[in-house]
Amino acid sequence: MNEQDVRKQDREKILGGVRSAVRKDPGHLASVEDLAKYWKSRPSAPRPPVGDDLVETFSSRIQEFASTVVRLDSLEAVPRYIAEYAGTGEDENITLVTGEDPRLENLPWDTAPEIRREVRKAERTDNIGLSQAFCAVAESGSIVLLSGKADPTSNDFLVDRHIILLAEDDIVPYHEDAWKRIREAGSSMPRAVNFISGPSSTGDVDLTLQVGVHGPRTLHVVIVPSNPS
Repeated sequence: MNEQDVRKQDREKILGGVRSAVRKDPGHLASVEDLAKYWKSRPSAPRPPVGDDLVETFSSRIQEFASTVVRLDSLEAVPRYIAEYAGTGEDENITLVTGEDPRLENLPWDTAPEIRREVRKAERTDNIGLSQAFCAVAESGSIVLLSGKADPTSNDFLVDRHIILLAEDDIVPYHEDAWKRIREAGSSMPRAVNFISGPSSTGDVDLTLQVGVHGPRTLHVVIVPSNPS
């Protein structure tokens, strides 16, 4: 038997095992409850210390990736702050792109009449976008964004300047905590889960760091005391 025949035989063994598995009676397959028990029974992997102040740890880590962070005293201050922040850029016409997120809808936008908020998917020509973070990970300084009507994925990657609203109680210590939250959030997983730690950057061009090549040139996180209702 030559090498090609051996490979063919091994391939048939593998495919035969797959065929046998999928032909089993559904009663022999693990249920969702069984899988949940299995994961809960597994010991946790070693995790690095993150300290008691998750807000401070997260803020420190994400700023290492060229992101900027500000903490506000109240949700009511968000629209006015965004107007002042956006007005410092080159574009004085403040068009703010957001998704269909009721948490953003409930903010007092009348305190910032110069902002024209457009609820839609972002396009490449859009300057500023605002998203509400699902949660954030202190361990790595990462924002977690879930795709959907509340935050279309294009809003996270096509705007030039991305602002993310993050509630303090949505900062979790580790990635495992973030995935647990995602699994418990609804009956099905979103089509995309994005972990973002900073503005788009690459060093592929002449080994020189380029910012804004594949997405936003700036990432600005606005941390507020409590989760919007």
